[in-house]
Amino acid sequence: MPTDWQHFSQAPGHPPFVERFFARMPDGRFLGLPLRESGDLAVADFVAEQAGFLVLDAMAEWLSRAIRPLRAELVVGLSGHGGILAAEVARRLSHPNWLAATDRPRPWFSDALSVSAPCGTRWWLDPGQAGQLRGRRAVLVHDVLAAPAGLAAGAALLAKAGAAAAIVAAAMAQGDGWVATLPAALPVVAVFATPSFHLGRGGWVPDEGSAVWRVCPLFRHGTLMPGTASAVLPSVRGAGSTG
Repeated sequence: MPTDWQHFSQAPGHPPFVERFFARMPDGRFLGLPLRESGDLAVADFVAEQAGFLVLDAMAEWLSRAIRPLRAELVVGLSGHGGILAAEVARRLSHPNWLAATDRPRPWFSDALSVSAPCGTRWWLDPGQAGQLRGRRAVLVHDVLAAPAGLAAGAALLAKAGAAAAIVAAAMAQGDGWVATLPAALPVVAVFATPSFHLGRGGWVPDEGSAVWRVCPLFRHGTLMPGTASAVLPSVRGAGSTG
């Protein structure tokens, strides 16, 4: 049975962390996130495609609330990078559909609607669908804000299709390594933020100030905004579980 990203918890956990970091959610609960290690550094991880429906539904609701004031006209998702979340966000914004970008080109795809992406791949838009973007305000939905090259590539793909404006949105803002190279004019929102970590005595210790809460409109400086918890759908708010 899968254990990661399936349930929320009422307990926050305390540093040092060993296998998981417990991130605070907009309704006051916590989500246990596995820590991915690289030498003496680590980051928390979230994969929307592997999340339980309880978690996915809550993330989609919160993210749609964060996006709504930006008046996006079309939701775009990247297959394997939060595409399942993009579809659910589009539903909650009352959009008739969403647009999928992919790293698996079909014979009728065109280089004119593709961009170089991280890890030597390319991202593509279907020419038969890309016309929906022309002149419209589009939001590119990820599960995690992490790699600056990936965020920039996604925005460039929307621009190639003629989008009037691009917004980047994600469930989680992972550390602050993605901030420095992001275009200053590109609006970015996330549901919640997590820090980066360094190895300390007994486990992983959060790097002070590395969680980018300023892109999380449902929080203020890492604290719940007034009325946030009570505004969550009852089916989400009342379905507490440990995990």
